[in-house]
Amino acid sequence: MRTNRFLAVLLAATMVFGSTVTAFAADATEADTGAGTAVEGQGAAEGYVNTSVTKVVLPTTTATTFAFIMDPQEMLKTTNGARLGTAWTQPKNDTYVYFKTANGYANESDTVYFINKSTIKDLDVTVKAVATAATSDPITLGDTTAATHGNTLLADPDDAALYLGLKVGGVTTQITNASTGVTTVVAADKAPNEYTIVYNTKTKKYEYAEKAGSTFQAVPISVLGGVSHAATEAQAPKLTLTWSWAPKAGSGQTAQAASVNYVTNDAYTVTNATLDQTAAAYGSFNGKIGPDKGGKLTINGTASSVITFANDIEKIQYRASSSGTFADVSNGVATFKGKAVTVKGSVWNATGDSAIPVGAQIQVVFKDPDNDNSTNNTPTAIIFEKP
Repeated sequence: MRTNRFLAVLLAATMVFGSTVTAFAADATEADTGAGTAVEGQGAAEGYVNTSVTKVVLPTTTATTFAFIMDPQEMLKTTNGARLGTAWTQPKNDTYVYFKTANGYANESDTVYFINKSTIKDLDVTVKAVATAATSDPITLGDTTAATHGNTLLADPDDAALYLGLKVGGVTTQITNASTGVTTVVAADKAPNEYTIVYNTKTKKYEYAEKAGSTFQAVPISVLGGVSHAATEAQAPKLTLTWSWAPKAGSGQTAQAASVNYVTNDAYTVTNATLDQTAAAYGSFNGKIGPDKGGKLTINGTASSVITFANDIEKIQYRASSSGTFADVSNGVATFKGKAVTVKGSVWNATGDSAIPVGAQIQVVFKDPDNDNSTNNTPTAIIFEKP
């Protein structure tokens, strides 16, 4: 009986094994010669990305960037800026020439930047400024001494003088009435290591894109001014700035001024949230200098979203609508430390009486803003809005 059982098990194992061999040997042949079917494998190129980038970013300006008010008779000071409204705060060490900046009126304009984003070309950037005298009763352009604003009025109003200075790369040159104006040349070197190959899941293509927080050579440009203390009816000139660029000619042209490191405007990352930065979304509320911008921030659920920047943060502020006034955060919606802001989803997405209204904004203010004359570019502020 045991022998029969053993033979049955052995036979079953043999059948299974034989069946397995037959399945794997389907293409076997006993012929001595022959030819098999050709099997092809088509090669494919993964793609190509041009890594030679020739690109510059021109300064972002408006009609008011270099427009100015000279106030030799101190009317704005005397009336506490009544004509200008809430935008007025008298600058420290006032020189009585005012530019409208991102932070109110100041004796120096906002700084704008010419940025070399090329990977292959060092550039010489030429900045030219011309002051065209008023056609009637023009004020005299003078140096800082002639335009010093003293405590008392000048005895002769005709002695009044206006000083305008073109500041490029940290070096200031007096702007004169000459039709040729004043010119400064600054070198902005290429940045061969600030790009990387990425795959765009939307376009389904590879791209050679800027790294987050890339650093490029940039030329900072601003204008400053001062005017004598005088009861004069003299009229201010029109100021015109132009810039041009060409391949770098040599080190001899760089002695007048120096370029600075410019951290790209997209040098921040957002976790646990999506950010809509389309023009329709952020419009005019983004509180920007140059191309720096925030956007409409959608946080996923009640978890916190962390926004990490390339620059140190000075403070964060909140307002319930774009028409309101920013104040320090007091509702617990966000905190900051170092270079990071934490926006609390439990507050941002709250409902009921404690709900954050649609259109509410958080403003992140950075240390060393653009218009404080530092050599490190930083946006003054970036704003995030609740959609």
